[in-house]
Amino acid sequence: MSVIDRFHRMKGWKKIGYHFVIMPDGLIFVGRSLNEAGAHTVGHNEKAIGVCLLGNFDEEGIPEEQWASMKYLIAFLMHRFHLHPTDLYFHRQFAQKTCPGSKLDLGTIRTVIATTLPDAEQRYEEILKEGQS
Repeated sequence: MSVIDRFHRMKGWKKIGYHFVIMPDGLIFVGRSLNEAGAHTVGHNEKAIGVCLLGNFDEEGIPEEQWASMKYLIAFLMHRFHLHPTDLYFHRQFAQKTCPGSKLDLGTIRTVIATTLPDAEQRYEEILKEGQS
């Protein structure tokens, strides 16, 4: 994670550009606060949440642990910010890049997020209740 932060600082940014980075083992790192605009997609940083999946998904599939973390994190965020899976986009839709990689299909991920949402919403609300007691 510090490597990404250093790389982004070398570009002149004040810190890492993503709000979250998901490692291949499923560990999720928080980059920027959700109260701060990201620095991940030119023209969309003010209204987007940047989630980075660490890996080369042009050459390899996503590990199971990373997949599980991704689907729950995105579903939690969708619930929290009242978004729909169709509000999810890949970086490659806004830049001449393949991010997050040609082996990942947006339609499939949107479907997985949609089926994960009910469970994620329930878990989110349980976490909130635990935090209030």
